[in-house]
Amino acid sequence: MAIACSLGAVTLKARVAAIEDLARRSLRTSRREPLKLHLTFAPEALPELRDLVAKETDCCAFLDFDLRAEPARCD
Repeated sequence: MAIACSLGAVTLKARVAAIEDLARRSLRTSRREPLKLHLTFAPEALPELRDLVAKETDCCAFLDFDLRAEPARCD
C-alpha cells in the first residue's frame, strides 16, 4: 500500500480548507497519541464527518478511521 495522498494540489488545498472550516465550526476536543489523533466533534457535524471520512478513505488508503457516534448525554 502506498503511503501518499492521491489528491492533486488544487483538490488537496480545497480539502484542507474544508477540514479547517469543519474544525472551526464543530471540533470540541482533540488528543494526540503516537500514530493516533482523537477528535470529538459536535453531534450535528456527523453527516459532514461521514462524507469527509469517505473521501479521505478513497484518496489516502493508508489512513485508518474509527468514526463513532455516541448517544446524546442528558446533563
